[in-house]
This record gives sequence, structure tokens and C-alpha cells, in this order.
Amino acid sequence: MTNKVSYRTPTVLLLAVGAALVWLTFNYFIEFSGFAMIVAKAAIGLSLAAIVDNVILGGLNTHDEISGGNTAYAVVYLGFMLIIAAAIVAS
Repeated sequence: MTNKVSYRTPTVLLLAVGAALVWLTFNYFIEFSGFAMIVAKAAIGLSLAAIVDNVILGGLNTHDEISGGNTAYAVVYLGFMLIIAAAIVAS
């Protein structure tokens, strides 16, 4: 059994803050909506990273694999993160 870090609480809180900021700025402070979109996109990116880490790579402990020198695992993890980053930036 691997010792995984729970991302549920910070991810849900960040998504809630991002959604609240987007709603607030688009309804009342449109000049600050760019900042709110950056926060919301960061929340979505971190949520997707947590999903990849916990679901797709769920059988492995990311921290132990990378700190143990497993370069192949680090490259695969970096590939997932680059795909997520490209999807978030392009949206």
C-alpha cells in the first residue's frame, strides 16, 4: 500500500475560491477578471494534476519514485503535467 497525499481538501477549496472569484469579478469588478481567471485556471490545473497522481498513477508513490532516482517515472509525470499545462494555457 502506498502512502499517498490527500489532495481533496486543498483542491476543493481552491476550486471554490476560483469559482467565487470568477463570479464576483465578472458580475461586479470586470477590470479584475483577468486575475480571477488565472486563479481559476491554476485551480483546474492543480485539480487535474491531483487526479493524474491519484487515479492514473495511483499504484505508485510519486515522491518516493522521483526521490529514489526513477528518471523514467519523472519523465512520464512531467509529460502529464506538460499536457495539462498546454490544455490550460490554450483555453
